[in-house]
Amino acid sequence: MMANRGIRFQVDDTGAGDLLPRMDIAHFVGFAQAGPSGIPVAVSSLGEFETIFGKSFPLALDERTGERIASRLHGAAGQFFANGGRRLWITRVLDENKATRSVFGLPAMVRAELDGNWKFAPVALQARHPGSWSDDLRISTSLVEVPFSVIEATTNIDGSAKLKVSGRLATDLVEGDVLKVDLEAGRTVHLPVVSAEFQRQGGGGVFTVTTSAGVCSRSIDFKHDGARKDPRAGFLQASSKGVWKELQRPVDVAWRGDRDLELGCEADPEIVPRQGCPCRLRWRGFPSAWAVIRDARTSTSSQGKGRNELRVDVRAMELADTGWIPKLASRLGDEIRHVDRIRLKISCRGPHGSDADAIVPLADPWSSLPSTFPVMPFAFAPGFGSAGGFLLPLDDEPQTFPPTAPFEDSTPRLSRDGLASFSSDLFVDPLLVDCTTSTLHERAQELSLRTTDERSPRGLHAFVARHVGGPSEEATMVAAPDAAHRRWYRTTAHPEWWIIHPVPTAHSDVSGEFHPCVLDDIEHPRFVKEAPPATDGTIRLRWTISVEGGEFELQESVESAEGRWATIFQGAATLHVRRVTPGRTRWFRVRSMLNGEAGAWSHVAEVRSWPDEYVVPALDRPPTPLDVPDLVGIHRVLLRIAAARGDSLALLSLPRETRWSEAVEFTSLLRSVDGAVASADPEVDSPVHPWTPDDQRSLSFGMLSHPWIRTSTDLSIPVPPEGSVAGLFAQVSLEGRPWIAPGNRAFVKVVATELECDTADLDRIQDARICAIPRSADGFCPAWFETLSEDPDLGFASVRRFLGMLRRLVVRYGADSVFEPGGRALERSIERTFRRLLESLWSRGALRGTGEGSSYRVDVVTESDQGRVRVDLRVAPSLPLSFLLVTLRSSGERLMVEEKS
Repeated sequence: MMANRGIRFQVDDTGAGDLLPRMDIAHFVGFAQAGPSGIPVAVSSLGEFETIFGKSFPLALDERTGERIASRLHGAAGQFFANGGRRLWITRVLDENKATRSVFGLPAMVRAELDGNWKFAPVALQARHPGSWSDDLRISTSLVEVPFSVIEATTNIDGSAKLKVSGRLATDLVEGDVLKVDLEAGRTVHLPVVSAEFQRQGGGGVFTVTTSAGVCSRSIDFKHDGARKDPRAGFLQASSKGVWKELQRPVDVAWRGDRDLELGCEADPEIVPRQGCPCRLRWRGFPSAWAVIRDARTSTSSQGKGRNELRVDVRAMELADTGWIPKLASRLGDEIRHVDRIRLKISCRGPHGSDADAIVPLADPWSSLPSTFPVMPFAFAPGFGSAGGFLLPLDDEPQTFPPTAPFEDSTPRLSRDGLASFSSDLFVDPLLVDCTTSTLHERAQELSLRTTDERSPRGLHAFVARHVGGPSEEATMVAAPDAAHRRWYRTTAHPEWWIIHPVPTAHSDVSGEFHPCVLDDIEHPRFVKEAPPATDGTIRLRWTISVEGGEFELQESVESAEGRWATIFQGAATLHVRRVTPGRTRWFRVRSMLNGEAGAWSHVAEVRSWPDEYVVPALDRPPTPLDVPDLVGIHRVLLRIAAARGDSLALLSLPRETRWSEAVEFTSLLRSVDGAVASADPEVDSPVHPWTPDDQRSLSFGMLSHPWIRTSTDLSIPVPPEGSVAGLFAQVSLEGRPWIAPGNRAFVKVVATELECDTADLDRIQDARICAIPRSADGFCPAWFETLSEDPDLGFASVRRFLGMLRRLVVRYGADSVFEPGGRALERSIERTFRRLLESLWSRGALRGTGEGSSYRVDVVTESDQGRVRVDLRVAPSLPLSFLLVTLRSSGERLMVEEKS
């Protein structure tokens, strides 16, 4: 390189073709059980995929076959890696407006915030990602304490303090920690650390700690009988929406110790507080106290109609308000026994690699949680901010409580997964769905760069907008394995869910027990029809009162009206709530009990709890691709996306039941120019733009393969073939030859296909440009690799892949000349660069012919006055050999071998 007066001449001695762009990376869009939604995530193995997105999960029930339809993204990803792929981008799609996250209560903890007076409220967490995957997630907490020796303590009138304590390491105390200070008379003070300075001394050191105002707690001390008047307990219940509600109940209090109490009250059957749940206690004329529920149990001895007796064991403490702060300031320095630094350990145990532990400071817990932690804060109670305050433990040993499950949500699982309805709207961006091939890329870039909310294109359209290091920059294959599902619908309760058998059962028990004749005159109770069973299998049973002052015995049978009976309730209530497995039938009977004697049994009530799920309705014929009206639209979007990118190949597949004649008919519909393809959901208006003549070139960017395959990994779940096809393309790309078709390579782990491929059908299938997967001596191999285009120059997928690679190379080496001054020198530099590039590709076998002239040609024209340079590259890509059909036939006593092109 020489430099003189600002002029630079540089000769690149590196072969332009030595570093080829990666062509082995794919991008799959579909349904996942867990993981972030709408955000492309790169994975490098099936294990990594399962850790983030889970495994295949059930979607809906096929009424025709009785089979459970499963998601297909997991199977396609597994086949991609099995057949040679090493890097795969995954985008989970769902209806973000309807998907929900599970909500958890943080056991034995409340949030403390100083706003004039101390305010306290429970803490709710939510699953980090939407869907029902977290139903099996369990959260537990424990305290991690480190003791310190107190050297000096100074307090202020506002309750803040300055302490000098001895510690071991400089990291032992940081801003956000909370100090637990034990005082005399059973008092404990929790002080949030504002700053901590460390001075090393010997093997340890001294911390100078500044704290803000803290909370003082102490055991409840009742010195006056008047403090026990009108006790009430506020049980803080939360719903799946994370809304805390305090249910006030008058209670009977039995004292078990300084802090331990037993509370008794009447409660509705569905109201049973959880262990570890916070609880607020109120007394007339006495400060309120907080408690944590250690045990809760119900009985049927309550006299209230439809209610049960609730007994709750709690451990209570009084939390001081600001009126006690001056007392704290005068006592803190003299009465300190010892100081502990406490942090909170949150443990999550659940499915799909969601096991995780995090130790966080109490004053700043949420910013310390890793971004991959399974849960995150949901919302604070009304009137509480999202910053400030700290977590206050209500129990010294929260790990003694059982792990917390999410709050129950009666919404069907598929609705919580955001998949209550299936249409193309799950896969496409509504702001880009009406774009043609020529306008798609520009509109996607505008959406990415000009929106104020930094909104990126969603679904499949995320593949178009370029982001540094994202799938649109890396991936050169795109597929939507879950696009070929048929529509599913939510079932409703059966109209015959409630049946009363007309004849009451016999009065005498089968044991032959004698009953006084007077009871024969007592009218048996009668069941009252309530609402149908809830979606979670909850049944409400109500009956009439047949005798004043009596009680009732309710029995259940799981077999039949004459089956084996078991007592499930005894008491004075006339309402009983029972939860059964959805989809099961139960039989019930009830009788009156008076002074220990039993009356006659009622009529038997048969209750059918129908499953609340989604089904694919049965047809009076085998389904076809035309029964998936969104499939044509999604395939056209895939083709447009790949064509707008210019360097990618869209991999398409058909529904599992598709026969060859229907597959041929479908490809004709896909190519036709006959108007828009509307969404299958009449409530959603998001039509795909009509197929235009300009879009016909997009057909060369797509490859349609059929039939489905079954793998040795799980024979029960069929898999669409695009994952295996992408894996083969990735394999040859990693071998350094992305321009060849991976012919004569059998799919790995594939043991069967869903549809046989007859030799007689091969010509018709190939004419329709469908990649068939027949059986060969080595296994199941694709018969050919052809695009949907009927253009003979662009009919091979290998040619399309080569042109995509060439496009990437041109962008890479052409970008260096963007700001160079035009002229003959620039022409020679560009011409030399691309000639060396194409010569390198020809020497590797990517181009046919004898070299420059017959294999490639480079023409460069500069327009200096307009600041433009045009580079014309003419190439002759290598073509695969024609597939020959070799037939072995017997003719008389001889064997004849025939070849056919």
